[in-house]
Amino acid sequence: MPSYFTDKDGLLTLSRKQQRKLWQWRRASHLYGHPQIFGQHGCGHIVQETVTDCSFVAALCVSVEYEHRFKRQLITQHVYPKGRNGMPEFNPAGKYMVKLFVNGLWRRVVIDDLLPVGETGKLLCTYSVTGDIGQSLMEKAFLKVMGGYDFPGSNASTDLHVLTGWIPEHVFVQDQAFDAERTWTRMHDGLEQGSVLLTIATGEMGSDVAASLGLVPSHAYAVLDAREVCGHQLLRVKNPWNSLRWTGAFSHADQISWTPDLMRALDYDPKTEHDDQGIFWIDFASVCHRFDAIHLNWNPRVFAHQASVHFSWNMDMGPRQALHDFSANPQYTLVAEHGTAEVWILLSKHLLKTEENVDFIALHVYDNTNGRRVYEPRAALHIGEYVNTQHVLVQLTARQGEQYTLVVAQREKTKPLHFTLRALSSTPVRLVQAPVPMYCEDVTGQWGSASAGGNTASPRYMDNPQFQITIPPNAPLTSGIITLETAHKHPINIRVFRGGFLVTRVLEINTVATSGKYRSQFCTCELEALEPGSSYTVVVSTFEPFMFSRFKLRIGLGSLFTVAPIAREGAGMRMRELHGKWMPGSECVGGPDQSYHKCPRFLVRTECETRVLARLQTPHAKSLPLVNVSVYEFDDAVLGTLCASSGSYTNSPQGVATRQSTIGRTGCEFLVVASAWDHDVDASFVLYFYSEHTVEVTPLFY
Repeated sequence: MPSYFTDKDGLLTLSRKQQRKLWQWRRASHLYGHPQIFGQHGCGHIVQETVTDCSFVAALCVSVEYEHRFKRQLITQHVYPKGRNGMPEFNPAGKYMVKLFVNGLWRRVVIDDLLPVGETGKLLCTYSVTGDIGQSLMEKAFLKVMGGYDFPGSNASTDLHVLTGWIPEHVFVQDQAFDAERTWTRMHDGLEQGSVLLTIATGEMGSDVAASLGLVPSHAYAVLDAREVCGHQLLRVKNPWNSLRWTGAFSHADQISWTPDLMRALDYDPKTEHDDQGIFWIDFASVCHRFDAIHLNWNPRVFAHQASVHFSWNMDMGPRQALHDFSANPQYTLVAEHGTAEVWILLSKHLLKTEENVDFIALHVYDNTNGRRVYEPRAALHIGEYVNTQHVLVQLTARQGEQYTLVVAQREKTKPLHFTLRALSSTPVRLVQAPVPMYCEDVTGQWGSASAGGNTASPRYMDNPQFQITIPPNAPLTSGIITLETAHKHPINIRVFRGGFLVTRVLEINTVATSGKYRSQFCTCELEALEPGSSYTVVVSTFEPFMFSRFKLRIGLGSLFTVAPIAREGAGMRMRELHGKWMPGSECVGGPDQSYHKCPRFLVRTECETRVLARLQTPHAKSLPLVNVSVYEFDDAVLGTLCASSGSYTNSPQGVATRQSTIGRTGCEFLVVASAWDHDVDASFVLYFYSEHTVEVTPLFY
């Protein structure tokens, strides 16, 4: 008795339905003696049985048919042991090794030859009517990787990718972008050249309709040939069941379409086709009408150059739903280095265990990025559709030297995922991780009742949280990115100013960068050419005042930097809020006439030396007037020396303010003057007066 090998991983699992039909597990040698392994020509002898999936059997059929037609090894080269001719051979010990392309690499899968047999003595797995066990062994290796004979199924192009490593492409016939003529040309030419493997699939259809057409709903079929003859576009197709054929146009039952010239060209006579192996001819127009999908697998050797990376996307990388925020998504830079080239980019999600695929993934392609990371889902060269398939393919015409950014995305993260990203091209391509800033700092904060100041048109804009970024003197010219995110769906914005001091009014000339339009929940601001030894102010704002929320600010630069919060105006000082109004022609003159005695004035008395600051705003004015606020010494009702002034008359939404100045000694009086440039101003105002120590402020009436 020979010593049989038994797989240490045990028998493959069966579903309950399969278990009910199981009689026993039998050795291949006990079933067939000394069977052949892939010794038969073509795929007419291959049959799908109870425990098998139609997509895998369709994939197996087109692979075997390819080897027969082109006399090249495709899947048989990966089965061991081999004979001198390079073909697999029978092992009496029942041990076999099959190489499969799994999770981006060729991997060895070791199996024994124990196969499931039903009560009638027939195999319950894929088998050959001739007793060839190659198909059964290949299926067992495949299903060992997929978790067992209770494999829920996928699609034929995904299975072919595992069997052959060929690039999967899905074409959905009912899609609005479907181009029948272009698809036919690619299918026909690819099959003729041996560069593509083809399968097609039906969708859901009523049982009566399916029966009348000789089709199976939601079923995969193998395409064995594509011919364009006598003005017809025809496909030769096999049903993996090895029975039940198409009964429509150009079928064996069609008495009209088959002309003598057509039969002669295809060497086919429907009158003699009595042996139903599930093989039939069908015209491409009927495929487009009755089938849902065309699956193409392309030979990667068509492309002279390839690049690939493997990576993980863990749960702690970014938000659970990255609808607005791509900052933590896996991203890669793609460059075609020599000339414009057609580049195919394949994103493959790794298979870790057999389960329903509920992960909706996409691949986006951005140009005009210089290969840098993309932080927001803005205008893209290609916006990928979120699909729950294992593979996503993007075909791109890449311009020489241009750096593209590839962004991997998923609709919602539920678990860690692992991927392989491949780029295939006729010219050399480079695929590297998109660069991230070398130095990063995270700052958290919140917009509250005193700090949610609204947008740049709001008088309270300066109340928004502000931060100072300082670049060391010995640092190089640097660039970077600032991101801002909030838990609430508020429209938010980042604006960066020169100076590093508190921004109290918005001047475009001092603006270095901005995130642009207010965006919900997440926004970014790119920084370019920040100078060494310089400081900058970052202001984060919501669109409307009093939009409360916590926020996270991340600053990433190419050089070292420091970041610190900037204190609010008047921080640590006492504040008085005073209201007044200018009347046309009488109480607004401060411009050319400088009739300050006619302007609204406020008397300030102090008992000691103190620092003061005054801010004047016109929040309710229909059109902002040119205004000024000044502080003067006031002695015996005479306007004295100017102590502080807001400077030139300005109509900023944030108003005008003096700098902090020191005034006072015991018993001194000072006058705060709120003036407008024009005579005809009719507007109310608010005066905020800050002082280090307690002062007495009294309105004076003209």
